[in-house]
Amino acid sequence: MHFWAARLKTALRRAPVVVTLLGGALLVLVLYARAWHFAFWYDDPILHFRQAASYRVIQLALPLEAWTHYRPVGLLLVRVVYGFTKSFRPGILHGIVLFMAAANTFLAGLVVWQRTRSQLLGVLVSLILALNPFAARVATNFMPFFHNLALFFTLIFFVAHWQVRRKPVWIWRVVAYGVLALAVLSHENASVVPVALLIFNVLERAPRARILSDLQYAAVPALYLLVWWLWVPKVTDSNTLAATLRNVPVVLQYLLYPLLPLLPEGSQPVHVLLLAALVLVGGALLLGRSRWMGVWLAAIVWFGLAAAPEVVLLDPDYVSHSTYLGYYGATGVALFWAALIAGCWRWTLRSVRGVLLTVLGVGVLALALLTPWGYIRQTLTDDTCNSLMVRSMRDIALNTPADENLAFVNLPFYWAERPGIDETRRNPYPLFRTVNIVIPPYSDAQTLVWGNGGPFRKIAALRYNGFKPSWVTTGDEISASNLQALVEKAQVYVLDLDHCRFIHLNAHLTNAQPADAQVTALLELIEVPPEWALEEELAACSPLNLPVGEGLSLTCAQALPPAALPGETITLSLFWRVQEHPPADARVRTILRDRYGNVLVEREGALVAGLSVAGWQRERTYKTVVVLDLPKEASLGSATIDVVVSATDGAILAEFPDMVGVLIGQSSQIGAGETPRYAASTLFSDTLRLFGYDLSAVDVEPGDSLKVTLVWQAEQATAENWVVFVHLLDQGGVLVAQHDGEPNAGQYPTSAWVVGEPVRDAHVLELPESLPAGEYRLVMGMYRWPSLERLTVAELDGSHADMLVLSQPIRVRAR
Repeated sequence: MHFWAARLKTALRRAPVVVTLLGGALLVLVLYARAWHFAFWYDDPILHFRQAASYRVIQLALPLEAWTHYRPVGLLLVRVVYGFTKSFRPGILHGIVLFMAAANTFLAGLVVWQRTRSQLLGVLVSLILALNPFAARVATNFMPFFHNLALFFTLIFFVAHWQVRRKPVWIWRVVAYGVLALAVLSHENASVVPVALLIFNVLERAPRARILSDLQYAAVPALYLLVWWLWVPKVTDSNTLAATLRNVPVVLQYLLYPLLPLLPEGSQPVHVLLLAALVLVGGALLLGRSRWMGVWLAAIVWFGLAAAPEVVLLDPDYVSHSTYLGYYGATGVALFWAALIAGCWRWTLRSVRGVLLTVLGVGVLALALLTPWGYIRQTLTDDTCNSLMVRSMRDIALNTPADENLAFVNLPFYWAERPGIDETRRNPYPLFRTVNIVIPPYSDAQTLVWGNGGPFRKIAALRYNGFKPSWVTTGDEISASNLQALVEKAQVYVLDLDHCRFIHLNAHLTNAQPADAQVTALLELIEVPPEWALEEELAACSPLNLPVGEGLSLTCAQALPPAALPGETITLSLFWRVQEHPPADARVRTILRDRYGNVLVEREGALVAGLSVAGWQRERTYKTVVVLDLPKEASLGSATIDVVVSATDGAILAEFPDMVGVLIGQSSQIGAGETPRYAASTLFSDTLRLFGYDLSAVDVEPGDSLKVTLVWQAEQATAENWVVFVHLLDQGGVLVAQHDGEPNAGQYPTSAWVVGEPVRDAHVLELPESLPAGEYRLVMGMYRWPSLERLTVAELDGSHADMLVLSQPIRVRAR
């Protein structure tokens, strides 16, 4: 009787802690309850489900060379579910995922409670792990199931190992070996468990006998790694040192997440490293020689070991968007912050230092529990959208008759945000990229539909850039005219990611369904396909009719605007027609060269994206639009665009050098009716005529700026770029101020001038502060660079000079 009374008393004493740990598990279930019926996407249908459905049980258990990783436990579990239900039911599989996430939250707190004998620490670990932001994808997606499963078995191993230490009976030892094997066969990261156990024993200053005894567990991962190496040799190459170093600050975000939202937006890796150093040094100083120091170091060890494979083996780009990778080490992260909080906690506030430490502990706890909410909410919102999208695809495939063709347009490979919804979105973890991968390149739409309980039927995935998707799409490119024709042969659905829905083009084009503003805008893009040349475009373009091989001609080319500054954009439009026997298809390469022949921009692509030349209608003129972004460092002056047309095998069909001329600069024409104040009529080298000028002032003071605006007109075109000089001379002919430069500060060189077009050209002379009072004269002219050879000036009396004296004198007043 006394024995049972003691057991009851112990149970009642422990009940509040157990209930609190169960509360952490319940928090996970409530927080992610909507994920229970989420659809499947990303790797699930193509990798996990197809493998589980197509391989026999014995094949799933064996380390085949076909595997990129050897994780049979998870695949076997999926196979068992599939064997009973003959389908992949979200309610069952997501239920398993949620149960394990909740169980891991409970087990983590239990393990810490057992190991440290601290109820406070166990409760803190459970609550912090429940709200770990990087656990969100593990709870809402089936894809990270292997990480979830590995942590589940790892925590059970630590529970069993504790029992072996307390009661070294054979049954607990068998359980420990068994669950460790299951952990390693769930995910290779669990191979670090024996190493962690060894370090934990050292930190605890365990007896040598215990340390040597625990080394036996290293046999399990050693055997696993040996089998993996022999049968699955092509696993993953290790990173370069540079890639490994790039991964370090990214992975440190798993540890520092409560503080990362405090960093300014746009923080760099160095900021994360500095924050990590600050936290580690601060934590060491805070805990000092307290009982929590060993626990804190153990947390760092567990996090480091769990993160090491990710840092060393994985590509930095993959690490930066796969936040679920941090889940296996999340228990160490929770223990890291729990130990700091416990080290600050004071149950009796008898001193100022005690009060300050307790306030600090409460603040850290608040950051750990409150800052993740926004990220978790955004993850749930994103995954809800993904699920709606995939379920809609499945329902459409089920409801479309099997004898009708089905096509989806602009399905996402991945998306980061929805421009119409997430414009104020801020990622609190600066080195992670928010990416939602739906259909990776190694998967397809029909597999996605099949994996979600739909029929395995032929589905076309198409990409139409005319709808301007803000996400990275998957599928073959299609033109507007082909899309228009496809509607007559198939049921076509276009993704509207902003509202996580599909727009049925057939129903809207036939007015069977009312169209909102967004749908109307989409329909307008294909009712008149943009690759069809409009009559007004052709009327504004000078005809060329240049043959391009056999059966194809370039009818005209136009660049708009004809002048643009560096950093701006020029749009080149090329117009084509086909005759008999056109090529099957062709590509066009456009090369923009500056005045010196340097290549500024080069573009290459199909004449019409998604529409081969063989499919063109003879009665139509087709248009290629090429956008040329001028580099900010582009040289000012005349530029040319070369056009090269080639067949799909690379054979050149036609080359058109200097097809279109453009100006990198700014035209400085004068408006109609504008005349200069001071008239002139002087011809330079029989090519350019100065027919007037304006002055900002005729009475000036020393130190003033004098603006001289020359007005020119080209009487003949020139390919040369001449330099203008404007000099101010005193009565003795001594130069006192000058300005030399190409017209309009180089933005409108003489080679770009159009015959008969009046051009304004401003030059500013800075007068010296010491300039004496008196009357001065302005002279100007032109010269070639770099020879400095001056152009001849035709005087009225028929003589020639190398400069022109302007008629209006300049008077300088004394100050």
